[in-house]
Amino acid sequence: MIVRRIMYKVKLCLVLLCVTLTTVMIYVGFVLPSSLGGVLTMNKSVKPLRRLVSFAAMPSALTEYDHQQLHASALLNGIGPKLKFLPRYRPSMQLKPPTTLSNRIHIGPPPNDFKFAMNSTDVLVFLHIQKTGGTEFGKHLVKDLVLERPCFCPKGQKVCDCFRPNSDDKSWLFSRFSTGWRCGLHAGWTELTSCVDDVMNKLEHSSEHRRYFYVTMLREPVLRYISEFRHVQRGATWAGATLRCNGHSPTAEELPPCYATDTWQNVTLDAFLACESNLAANRQTRMLADLRRVDCYDASSMPAERRDAEMLASARRNLRDLAFFALVEHQELSQFLFEQTFALRFRQSFQPADSSRSSNTQLTEEQRHLVGERNRLDVQLYRYAEELFFERLNRTVEQYPEKFAAFIKT
Repeated sequence: MIVRRIMYKVKLCLVLLCVTLTTVMIYVGFVLPSSLGGVLTMNKSVKPLRRLVSFAAMPSALTEYDHQQLHASALLNGIGPKLKFLPRYRPSMQLKPPTTLSNRIHIGPPPNDFKFAMNSTDVLVFLHIQKTGGTEFGKHLVKDLVLERPCFCPKGQKVCDCFRPNSDDKSWLFSRFSTGWRCGLHAGWTELTSCVDDVMNKLEHSSEHRRYFYVTMLREPVLRYISEFRHVQRGATWAGATLRCNGHSPTAEELPPCYATDTWQNVTLDAFLACESNLAANRQTRMLADLRRVDCYDASSMPAERRDAEMLASARRNLRDLAFFALVEHQELSQFLFEQTFALRFRQSFQPADSSRSSNTQLTEEQRHLVGERNRLDVQLYRYAEELFFERLNRTVEQYPEKFAAFIKT
């Protein structure tokens, strides 16, 4: 009997050991790569049009999943910007696209022979991130596009009817100024991808197979953060945002309020920075990431470093999968890229953003450091976005050199 018990315990130990080793192998092979992110360096002194030449000579490093991956600690501890091109991971370690997304979402810019089809069932979805120039861009979409059937914008109303040329009840645009905030005030990637198709079915009273082309705008993170601070300081709030993830909004424990009054008017920058649950921090990364990968707003479910790395990696993947994104700092080039991507044209030229209020805000050295630290994920994401933006622009200029030459003359 004693021998049998000893043998049983030995077998149990062996089983536990095997389970532990298997878990470690799975983590190293699959979980760890998903928390890796890539960083490409960039010469900030180079002017935009000159980058077209300098970036053209770079290896095409941004077109495959998780090319140039970095370990999370390198990415988040400030040494990422110093790293050059790194060897990619083995194919067996490449991170696969998330399986939770609808296969109706069009991945990346549409190819030449498969353009955005306004007369069919294609829908352009605008992911509007606060203080990135999205309001102006949204107005351009409904008022300035040269269309066979322009959007109809009733006087005194904020929402326009953007129907297809061959329909009186089917829309080609899902945005604040066409359908309203149907998926929540300033809905991000998580809310939109869980909601848009259902809303479109209800609005059009039909269930069609649609292709969704997601677009957004990004802005230099420090200026965007300061702009949001100034906006909130004047009394603005986004208290109506639902922030739904996995079917529910965050609890007060998951997202404690930063202030007890109706607004945060006259807040100081130090107080704005001090609130750990302030959604202004890393807003662009969070709104582009699939938050279901990090248990939504429950920050206690995993270590902070892993959560940040997972969220940043997800935002980078989703950014790469967008049909188009614009950079506030490069309005004219963004316009050219949009027009060629969707084979559409704007009547009005995009004007450079006025960032005087944000850039003229006086910061102490400590405040400047804290703003950068609070937005370190957005800083990494924006650096990646610049590289990807100019890679796409290079490719488009090579494809349409005459159109680009004519564009820069206007």
